[in-house]
Amino acid sequence: MRFIFITRESYREPGARVRCYNFSEELKEKGLDTSVFSFVDRLGAKSGKDEVNFNFKEKLKCIYKGYKLLSKEADKSIFIVNRFNYHTFPVWLISQLKKIPFIFDMDDWEAREDIGYYLGLIPKSKAEYLTRLFAKNSIFCIAASSYLRDYLLQFNKEVYYLPSGVDINKFRPSPYKEKREFIFSWHGSVNSIKFLKYIKFIIDCFLILHKKYPFIKLFIAADGIFGKELVKLIRGYDCRNIIYYGWIQHKDIPRYLSDVDVGLIPLLDRTHFNLSKCPVKLFEYMAMAKPTISSNIGESTNIIHDGWNGFLAKTKEEFIEKMEVLIKDVNLRQKLGRNAQETVEKNYSLGVLGKRLYEILSQINA
Repeated sequence: MRFIFITRESYREPGARVRCYNFSEELKEKGLDTSVFSFVDRLGAKSGKDEVNFNFKEKLKCIYKGYKLLSKEADKSIFIVNRFNYHTFPVWLISQLKKIPFIFDMDDWEAREDIGYYLGLIPKSKAEYLTRLFAKNSIFCIAASSYLRDYLLQFNKEVYYLPSGVDINKFRPSPYKEKREFIFSWHGSVNSIKFLKYIKFIIDCFLILHKKYPFIKLFIAADGIFGKELVKLIRGYDCRNIIYYGWIQHKDIPRYLSDVDVGLIPLLDRTHFNLSKCPVKLFEYMAMAKPTISSNIGESTNIIHDGWNGFLAKTKEEFIEKMEVLIKDVNLRQKLGRNAQETVEKNYSLGVLGKRLYEILSQINA
């Protein structure tokens, strides 16, 4: 039996890199026959920042090409499909025509926020309706967050919880060194306008503390569809201690994080997207023994035990209070960092989660 991970994203995006490429390699080491079919890396589709210029005609071409190629690989294969989008249509068609089973893996919310319902039952969002249908027709589902697990259980009785995790061989603590500056960090993609709001939030928190602690700095490493707007936002503050790094390649993120003291993860709104999201960046900070301050919402609340392996905060006042505590208390920073690293090693490392996925997939052949 062969397992083919199918994603519309490229290796560059963390969703595809962790849940497809990295998991595929973990399973290979355990003796399973696996591969990855990326619509970007294999067919030249567009994702991430470039997806805004990916028109309907181009998607149709990729659907057709994907169908032809995947049809040839379908025999004695099980497809593991990451998220619901245009790339799921050829899988669906092949599964119906050739009776090929597929597994639905959901690690993000891809439908609109305001679903709305006809007669209180039928969702107005086509993507959400088709997501339900796809989940229902899969042999089982895999969910990266507790929220998505509960959501998928409405449509499929068999759903496995499997967070995204982090490669602790690449993300590991660097030796502690004394330094005069103190660095807060936010890194990620800005492919949604709401992230500008979240970044503005942490900048405002930072600037209040900067008046009292002029040696602190804020690193922002990001790019995306709203990259120009982000640069304009940062320049508008005219603060030399807010440093914009642009986009950092995944292989360089550990080196970037080695200089950071505290990670900031604000998800301010109680949206489907924020509740669904499995916080890969949180795992990266934790694996490198960096304390984090995260919004008290979504999957972070299942990972962070407030005051033991990180901080949770609900309001701007709480963010500022906990940011200040970490500026002043080096022993607390180190304690939270050590506990965060231990949490990841025990529960969220790629090796631990790869073993769990192997056990889940092995049941198919049993």
